[in-house]
Amino acid sequence: SKAVFELVWKITGRDKTFKMQVYPLIGYIIAFLTIYVLFDGMKRGVSFNEISNSTKYLWFLYSPILLMSTALRQITMNENFAAAWIYFATPVKRPGEVVIGSVHAVFVKFFLPLYLLFFFLCLLVWKQHIIDDFLFGLVNNYLFVLITTALMDKYLPFSQQPTTERQAGKTVLMLLQLIGVALFAGIHYLVSRVPVLFYFLLPAELTLCWLVRRELRNLPWNKMMNEHGYQ
Repeated sequence: SKAVFELVWKITGRDKTFKMQVYPLIGYIIAFLTIYVLFDGMKRGVSFNEISNSTKYLWFLYSPILLMSTALRQITMNENFAAAWIYFATPVKRPGEVVIGSVHAVFVKFFLPLYLLFFFLCLLVWKQHIIDDFLFGLVNNYLFVLITTALMDKYLPFSQQPTTERQAGKTVLMLLQLIGVALFAGIHYLVSRVPVLFYFLLPAELTLCWLVRRELRNLPWNKMMNEHGYQ
């Protein structure tokens, strides 16, 4: 999975189509949150103290997952999809290693930098009492990524031909993922009302992350999809 991690990392930095689909979203997310959560509140007469006593920081915790979801959908497609034959020419016993490697590459390259940026920004507004929330949110987001990856059809990185039909299908999938993100954020909001619950739920979620990750890593070839259906 280390080789796949490096492959996905490099191609996502070079592929023009991927960059056009994913990179602008970083600016949109930052602009939306800064304007909507911070400046809009002040414009409507909400004081800085009122904002710092609110739970609006949850927007910053769960918005980066939209970037992650878009990137994960996009890495399955590439104009040079025919080059995916290399996966079958190499002795890959478990394609799950390829799947989990690509997930980790996208998570580290796109999700973590934006998440850390929002963490430091929120520290300035909401101070240190949100540290537990960001730790819990990090695990929540990672768990969400693993679960959605496990539930979706599994494609090897850059192995699909980009088509209008696939792009339309991805839009429907994104709407379903938005509902899932809202559910996770809602659970976080409820738990934030009783902070001690963090310390009970965090170990449970870490265990669940480990279980789902192990399941993904052990995926057999007959669970993978290609241009023509199951292998």
